[in-house]
Amino acid sequence: ITATIIDLASRGFMDIEEIPKKWLFGSSDYKLIRKNTDSSKLLNYECLLFDKLFSHGTDGVVKISQLKQKFYTDLAKVKTELYDDVVDKKLFPSNPEKVRTKYFGIAFFVLVASISLCVFSLSKIPELLDIFLATGSAGFLLLILSRFMSRRTARGQELQRRLQGYELFISQVEKHKQQ
Repeated sequence: ITATIIDLASRGFMDIEEIPKKWLFGSSDYKLIRKNTDSSKLLNYECLLFDKLFSHGTDGVVKISQLKQKFYTDLAKVKTELYDDVVDKKLFPSNPEKVRTKYFGIAFFVLVASISLCVFSLSKIPELLDIFLATGSAGFLLLILSRFMSRRTARGQELQRRLQGYELFISQVEKHKQQ
């Protein structure tokens, strides 16, 4: 989302200005200024982000500090549109957030079931305790790994590989030019 905001600014849809901090321990803020109102060239999630950003400001100007308590609800909608876009572009076979949620739910169910059966087996059938402990460990591991369960398509994997190569190029080869 942050990269999209910077991309929109670089394409001329908005300006980003830094507002210097007022006190010694204060934090600096940023002001987004709407420039181009023709959002017909934007993707669905970019258009939604662009419109929602400036719906919280006045006269096409919004400060980042104004968005802290309001924008998080809009951000969920933008994120859903973004995931729909990457599925439409065949970079992921299905919505990555839904896949992560599904595996989290499965892991949570396995963990709760194994803990409750473990407590039950202590009093009734102590021989099953090892099985329920192993199942609980697997559920806990799946709970941790559920955040990484979405997979890319072959096209998405190729694009990821190219982006990593470009990042390596920028960080290593172009390092002296950046300095």
